[in-house]
Amino acid sequence: MAQGETTTNFTDQAIDSAQGFLVNGTTVINSSGKIVESAGIEIADGDSFDDTNGNEALEFTVTASAVNHLGVVNSATGNNPILRAEGEADTGITFDNSEGEEILILDSIATSVNQVTIKSAATGNPAIFAQDGEDDVGFEFHAKNSEEILKLEATAAATTFVSVKSQSTGNNPEISAEGEADLGLTLMNDQAEELAIFDCVATGVNEITFRNAAAGGAPRVSATGGDTNINLSLRPKGTGSVTITTGLTVAAQSVTPNNTSDAASTVNDGTVSVDVQAVTNNANDWIVLPSLANVPNGHEITILCNAGGNFELRTPATSAEEINSEDCDGTKEYLCTNTEIIKVIKINNTIGWMAHAYSAIGAVVTAVVPD
Repeated sequence: MAQGETTTNFTDQAIDSAQGFLVNGTTVINSSGKIVESAGIEIADGDSFDDTNGNEALEFTVTASAVNHLGVVNSATGNNPILRAEGEADTGITFDNSEGEEILILDSIATSVNQVTIKSAATGNPAIFAQDGEDDVGFEFHAKNSEEILKLEATAAATTFVSVKSQSTGNNPEISAEGEADLGLTLMNDQAEELAIFDCVATGVNEITFRNAAAGGAPRVSATGGDTNINLSLRPKGTGSVTITTGLTVAAQSVTPNNTSDAASTVNDGTVSVDVQAVTNNANDWIVLPSLANVPNGHEITILCNAGGNFELRTPATSAEEINSEDCDGTKEYLCTNTEIIKVIKINNTIGWMAHAYSAIGAVVTAVVPD
């Protein structure tokens, strides 16, 4: 009803079976209960549809010389009804709060074909915010000045994607690669050039942890994971090398001779100083050199024989790699004498390692032939 007029309530029984519902002699609702378009119903500023308690259910505000308005379109089975902006071409819809402040603006462009669909989901599944229209088109998030903040791109027939997961107190949020098993993440610049590749292996349990530091402290790169003893490898490509531009401080790696060739008894790739701890069993225990393929030619390792007794030096099992021209992968071993200092140098992948020892006062010890 127009603002200021008396509100009239009516039911189906109040509609005349022959003429319908009349206002000032004009049929507004016909005998079938349908609004008559030709009746020319007008709504004044502030008019409303009220509920049975006299509370506004829908209120109208009128704009002088308005050309844009809402259209409501019903649909056939299987299709959604449509709430549509009508009037000028390519006009969207704005949602305001009670103070006339914008809450949401749904804008439109000419000849648009791509749009957003929000889908609900059953229990246990997330709602879906989807791009619809053309295939393989993603999303862009812009600032007010139309500058891109975030772009989400799509790939044809994509099966892998990124998942971002929140966590409880004390745990880091997670960014994970999902879709296929055992895939990592690649970071690229705007020229599609790789910046960093985070690769992964099946059943991986060990990883790298990067840790910052307070003022005066050193940030840290650590090997972490499920294993008790974990090596950390820096591996150049081909004949390349790892270059340290401002100096390198290498802490001595401690190894413990035993009869298992485990991580505790194996010299890490790149280690240059080894402090040998007490033997586990007897003089037949051994420590293991790194694989020749994992260190450059000329790589030198200093071994401090502090085990409290003699022990042996081997190359990796079944490697057929040699020390002083003898296969020391378990067929033979190089004898390490307690208190001596042994220098081990890689010649190349074919010849293997050269080893020689010094006494505690610097005297050169007679060359050892592994047996």
